[in-house]
Amino acid sequence: MKPQRDVEQFVAHIDVETHAVRDRHVLDSVLKAHEDHQQKPQPSTWRITMKSNTTKLAAAATILLALGLSVTILDRMTAPAWALDQTVEALRQVEAIYVAGRLYDPDSGREKVFEMWGRPHSADPSHSGDFRLREGDHHLAIASPQKNLTYLYQRHTGDQTDVVYITEGLNRDMKTFYSGDVLAEFRAMAKNWKEEYRKDPETGRDCVFVTFTGAPVNTASYWQLQIDLETKLPVHAGVWYAPDRKGRPHYEFTEMRYNPEIPEGWFDFQIPAGAQVVDTRKLRSLLKDSDNYGVSVKDLGTREACWRVVKAYWDVVVAGNWNRVQALRPLATGQALLDLQASYQNETPVELVSIGKMNHLDDPASFAEVSCIVRLKDGSTRQALLNVDLYPSADGPMGVIAGAVGSELY
Repeated sequence: MKPQRDVEQFVAHIDVETHAVRDRHVLDSVLKAHEDHQQKPQPSTWRITMKSNTTKLAAAATILLALGLSVTILDRMTAPAWALDQTVEALRQVEAIYVAGRLYDPDSGREKVFEMWGRPHSADPSHSGDFRLREGDHHLAIASPQKNLTYLYQRHTGDQTDVVYITEGLNRDMKTFYSGDVLAEFRAMAKNWKEEYRKDPETGRDCVFVTFTGAPVNTASYWQLQIDLETKLPVHAGVWYAPDRKGRPHYEFTEMRYNPEIPEGWFDFQIPAGAQVVDTRKLRSLLKDSDNYGVSVKDLGTREACWRVVKAYWDVVVAGNWNRVQALRPLATGQALLDLQASYQNETPVELVSIGKMNHLDDPASFAEVSCIVRLKDGSTRQALLNVDLYPSADGPMGVIAGAVGSELY
């Protein structure tokens, strides 16, 4: 092989490991040497050695390598930089937030739009205080730190029942994107964290698009978070069931506004006229002081536990064992028990046909809702929507019937 090709092959296969600090040092050295060369007279040996073709190629290769290295360094220096700590700190400065988006269920093909408003808690700014969530026209949750209560309104389309659950504490909370602390927790648990810098296709603003696998939302766990590089704040987010993040996200934040103007009284809740009020505090206070109620649900998941409680309840109702009914349904005492007996006397259940859809599982802002179908003495069937509550006892987890949503049977 000729010497010229030797040098060309050598230059083509140079592999240099670089580092930001080292690159800066090398570039400074190259530029300084070039400046010194321009200012000082060169010795005659330089002109002599440059007469050699091989030396000319080697010198050219060195200069090309230095120029290539400088271009790489400058490109790195001009690339947009972002660190998660910047977003965590930016979120800590936010005093109010508005988020809009949509929730898509791929199984049913149905989509819900939602809006959320929130302010930080006065005692702990890393958590939300005043909070309002609306999903469509049939779901509204409001949390009030002044009252230390959460109100959850739900319209049930089956029998057109409006129900309001009242729970102690702020059981509707927006920490996921409001609190930078939770974002930092996401980073700690995230897998396959990747950052890509590009412009927002709609606004043209410089953004970083972060993808990762992390905390699941209804078993969806493949996230994409878009952060504006100027404000350092999230502007869009989505979570998918599929790792390729193709198609419609299961949960998507389409609009995120920081420090919006919030109307006066926006976090006050008014119980709609005619709504059924389910105050969870009454039952939970009773269960705190006694282990004599319910059926054991030890070693069961929430869905299986609710199934067992509902099955046990209908078994004792069909058997007419009212002492056991009271043990499974603690609030059915006095006049409430007489009313329950009267309703079942008019329409006497003889068999549990099926247990269907369950809502609000593991939701501290309400009781679980379990729909079921029972057969009556005359052969017809009726539906019932029962509330189930699970609580800890000295003997392990127990489950009880908290009541019924709407009519006992419809």
